[in-house]
Parts: sequence; structure tokens; C-alpha cells
Amino acid sequence: MGCGSRLQGVQAQTGWQGQAQQPNTSTPAPTLTPQRPDGSTAPIASYVAQLQTGKHKHVFTDIGFKDKGGRDVLVARKQSLLGFEYEVVDEYGNLIGHVKQHPVSLHNTFDATGAQRELVGRVKHQLLGQMIFQDNFWLEDAGGERTVSVSGDAFNSEFTLTSAATGGLLATVKLDFPGGFLRNLTAYNLGRYKIEVYSNELSPLMLAAFLVALEHRRETQRAI
Repeated sequence: MGCGSRLQGVQAQTGWQGQAQQPNTSTPAPTLTPQRPDGSTAPIASYVAQLQTGKHKHVFTDIGFKDKGGRDVLVARKQSLLGFEYEVVDEYGNLIGHVKQHPVSLHNTFDATGAQRELVGRVKHQLLGQMIFQDNFWLEDAGGERTVSVSGDAFNSEFTLTSAATGGLLATVKLDFPGGFLRNLTAYNLGRYKIEVYSNELSPLMLAAFLVALEHRRETQRAI
């Protein structure tokens, strides 16, 4: 299933598409990204993601995605306060897939599975051997092959996702700091991110899985 009619409306124009009935577990063909008048690459879709309340009404647990018009298009619903397991649904509550953390000694793994629990891919976050103030994330397909490389800035406030096969730009995910100490602190506490998608090679479910991995990292840092 795709990410709801509003998200599909964007996808129909850009090629960032999902299937109508079941999630597409294959890798779609990359699309050519449009160009701005100045020659820079223009995103095919833009979103804002941040924490919001879910089944636990007084706790910010879920990760909601909104389009540029402020409309809900996707939600990753946390299933328990004690673990990192999410259901990913569209704007109407239709199930798209699941994301679940599997911690191991060398890295955290976040499995992304479809509506029928079929493995779609994984997000991995290296725990050992990383540089100070630098995080090492990458995305894999169901067969364990690295498909997306992730690079962060010096303060881990902005991440760039590129194709491991071609090096092409797939998406940018950056903390949305509006300016001013208190407003910036609020944005950080809500895990508010601006997302720009440049290719349909990155599926909505895998994008949601990456945001779950970022939220896990943020919670871990706050607990230290």
C-alpha cells in the first residue's frame, strides 16, 4: 500500500510511487530529479516529521509526517513505551509496514517489514568504532546489500542519503532549527526534521525506518 492518497498525489507526478494494495518490496527505478532555474537540484517531495502523541495520549511517541501544506501523510506509531517497534500507516490508518529495533553488539538494526511482515530492508547504526560526534548510518535491502549511504555534518543535525550504487542524491534530513534558543530547544525535543526527497529509489517505508533510527539515537543521547 502506498502512503495515502495525498502522498500518492505527489508520487504520481514525481515517480516516488507506492502500490495501491500491497507495499512494493522491489527497488523502483530512479527518476531524473528536476532542476531549479539556478541549475541546482530540486526535490521531488518535501516533508516535515516530528514527534506527536499516539496511543499513550500524554507522551510524544509517534513520528508524524506532514507535507508542505501541513497535511498528515504518514505516521509511525510506537507500539510500546518499553521498546522501539512501530506500525507505519497512511493518513487513513491503512497499514503500510512495520519498523522494529534489533540491538546487537556492534550496531543497532531497524528492520522494515511490509504489511504482511515480509522483510523490505534494514537501517543500521554503528555503535563501535565511530568517530567522536559522528554517527554512521546506512540502509540495506532484504538481502543485506548496502543500498543507501548516509553522511552527517559535524553536529549530526543534517544527514545526506545517497545511493550506494550510483552516488546519486536520494534525500536530505535535517533538524529544523527555527532560530532562538528556546525555539531551537523545542524543535530538538520534538525531533522536528525537514525532509527533502530527490529520488523514488528511497521508499516511504525506508524513510520512516531511518527517522525511527534517528529518534532512537536522540533518546539515547538525552538519557546520557
